[in-house]
Amino acid sequence: MLLGGCDALYHSYSFTESLPTTLPVQVMGDEVWVTSIPVGAEVYIQPYTPDQVPSHATDPAASRGKTPVRFALPPGSYWLELALEADVFEGYFSPPYDDAQFEQEGAASEALLFRPFAPGEKRRVLRYYRLEKQAQQGQTLIALFHPRGAPMERVVALYPGKK
Repeated sequence: MLLGGCDALYHSYSFTESLPTTLPVQVMGDEVWVTSIPVGAEVYIQPYTPDQVPSHATDPAASRGKTPVRFALPPGSYWLELALEADVFEGYFSPPYDDAQFEQEGAASEALLFRPFAPGEKRRVLRYYRLEKQAQQGQTLIALFHPRGAPMERVVALYPGKK
């Protein structure tokens, strides 16, 4: 059988331009640098307990600020919780965001939709990452909140632009 007019299945991408991929910060010693895409997620630290599933940190001492954030952390096993307001995704999901699903992208669990405890609080999306902090070894974490099934053309608006 002869097939005519078919394009080759393989195309060369030699025309693409390489971009530098260095991190915008130097992290050393006992420092941890955490950011998220999109930025602005609240970061909480909890001790890692092997037999427990992480739950939302309500202790104010667990809070480390909003991404991007840098802080010192002693060696040990931790859960890093990132909480991002669900309104960021209003272009991808419809309020009240009950249908929101996100790619796992290296997180220890699926992104979870967190319903507010008190009236007037906003809904948030939670992600949990396990961190094994080594002594005198700086560490970084970039949390991706990527709506499941959304094409990259739509998701690119969540990424920081060139300056």
